Order: sequence, then C-alpha cells, then structure tokens
Amino acid sequence: PAQTDNIIVNSGQTLTLNGDKTINDIDVDGTIVVGSDAFIVDGVSDIDGTITISTGTVDANGAFDATNGTITFSGAGNLMLFSTVTGLGTLSSDIGTVTYDGAGDQGIVEDAYYNLAAVGGGIKTLGGDVTVANDFTIDPVVTIAMDTHDLSVTNATNIDGNLTIAGNVLTLDGATDIDGTITISTGT
Repeated sequence: PAQTDNIIVNSGQTLTLNGDKTINDIDVDGTIVVGSDAFIVDGVSDIDGTITISTGTVDANGAFDATNGTITFSGAGNLMLFSTVTGLGTLSSDIGTVTYDGAGDQGIVEDAYYNLAAVGGGIKTLGGDVTVANDFTIDPVVTIAMDTHDLSVTNATNIDGNLTIAGNVLTLDGATDIDGTITISTGT
C-alpha cells in the first residue's frame, strides 16, 4: 500500500506486515501482525479487531480508538500515540511499551500498562487510574498531570520532566530517578 492509501482489515482476515509501511487511515476488524517492522498510520486508527506487535513499532499519528479491540504485545514492541486516544481496549500488560508522543497536550487513557512513556511535549493528563507493571518515563519537556487519578509504578520510574499530584495517590515501588520536578498540592 501507498502512504495515501486507507487500509481495511475485515473480520476473519489477517494482514501480516512484510517490511516498514506508512499509510493514511486504518480500520481493523480482523487482525494486523507487526513483527519487527515499523507501521506508521498518519490518519485515523479504528481498531475493533486485534493488533499484534512483536518487536516492531506501530506509530499512530492520528486519532486512535481501540475501545472495542485488542492490542497484544508478543515482544518488546512499541505503540506510539501522537493524537487523541479514545481507548486501548484489551491491552497486554506483561510486555511492550505504550508511548504517548504528542507534541502538545494529550490524555493518557486509564489502563494497566507494562511500560509507559510520556514524550514529545505538553501536558499529559491521566484520564483515570493508571498502573504500570514495569517502567515509567517522563521526558524533560513533558508534564504529567494526575488530575484526581492514582498512578502506580511497580518497577523503575524516570522523571526528567514534571509530575503534578493533587488529591490522589502516587505509588512508586521500584527505583526512582528524579531529575525533573514532582509538585504535590494535595494527596499522597
């Protein structure tokens, strides 16, 4: 497919990537398998089926909605989300990374993540309680606003940017590297 093409994967169908691909919109009711490839979606991603990511990257630059879908990591792959995220559906929480990489403000969907990274810039606001089973990273140009939601990280936390806590609970059980700022107005 060409970069301006829209891809539809119907229910019962499987599309396995063979090399790096960039497309416009994607509508998945079946299954997409991303091995070690880079799959860039410049337009809208509507995932009601399954995306399986091994060690590759799915880079969704437009609106992303997998509310009724499944995102499965079978290796140390990365799901990069640049724009508005409505939902992540059933998300693997035992391997893989979800990276919110929008240049401006962005919501982080309530979910249980394995690795979670906030990069790109702006204020990333928790849209609900967030649990990170492994590592959590905040880049220097990013502020995480917990709003009224809890954040729990089991392994390493690297805060190079800002984290604001107000009326909620932050739990960091692993090693923590804070080169940025944690601001606590209320909460614990």
